[in-house]
Amino acid sequence: MSQHHTFWRNKNKPWFVNAIYITFRAPTLAGVVAGIFMVGAGALVFCNQVIGYLKLGHWKSHAWISFFSNMDALQSWLYQPGSWIGLSRVVRTILEWMPLSVGLVIMGFPVALFFGIVHANIAAPQFNDSKPTSA
Repeated sequence: MSQHHTFWRNKNKPWFVNAIYITFRAPTLAGVVAGIFMVGAGALVFCNQVIGYLKLGHWKSHAWISFFSNMDALQSWLYQPGSWIGLSRVVRTILEWMPLSVGLVIMGFPVALFFGIVHANIAAPQFNDSKPTSA
């Protein structure tokens, strides 16, 4: 009898085990994909900057602060903090200094790596049908 195993369902396991399997595996894969998309978005922003430079001869840097320009609550806390004034200054300095492309790549790699490790070591082996072989 052949064992049919897919991402979503294992016919050899009860339905509730399959539900747990999906519960553990899908979010970790989504985290890996999100990290990869962040790295890709950072690369695209950088390519956009390079193309703009080659076309116009002027480098236009996109800071993180421009990415958060539509978030009024964050903007008001960054520029007129009522509390945590030192933290506000540190966060504002980082957001104004760090280019968007570099920040996306720097954040994307650890996100993809973390969720990849969680997926490989925690989510996937719990539901693996293979039994360890003795040497």
